[in-house]
Amino acid sequence: MYAFIAEEAYAQQTASTKQLLVFLRKRRDGASRIHTQADRKSGPARLTAKHFSAKLPLYDRIIKMVEKDEDLKKLKKEYISVLNQLRKNVRQPKKFQELTGKLEVLGEILIETGNM
Repeated sequence: MYAFIAEEAYAQQTASTKQLLVFLRKRRDGASRIHTQADRKSGPARLTAKHFSAKLPLYDRIIKMVEKDEDLKKLKKEYISVLNQLRKNVRQPKKFQELTGKLEVLGEILIETGNM
C-alpha cells in the first residue's frame, strides 16, 4: 500500500542562482566520481559508466547556462525529446543508460527550478 502525501507537503521552491550552482556542481562532482569508479571496472559496471558519462556534458552545459543567466525553461523541450527517444530505444542497454542519465539531469534541474 502506498501512502499519499498532500501536494502542499512538498511545495515547489525556486532556488537562487547561487544555490542552484552549488546544487549542480555537487551533482556533477558526484556523477564524475561514480563514472570514474565504474569506468575502471568491467561487466555491468560499464553500463553504469555509460549512464554517468552521459550526465557530465549536460551538467557542464546547464552550469554555463545558469552562470550566463539563460532561461532554463527551454530544457523542458529537451526533456520531452529525451523521453521520446527513450521510448524508442528501450531495447538497447547502452542507449537506455545514456538516455536515462540525461533524463535524470534534465528532470532534476526542471524540478529544482520549478519549471517541471
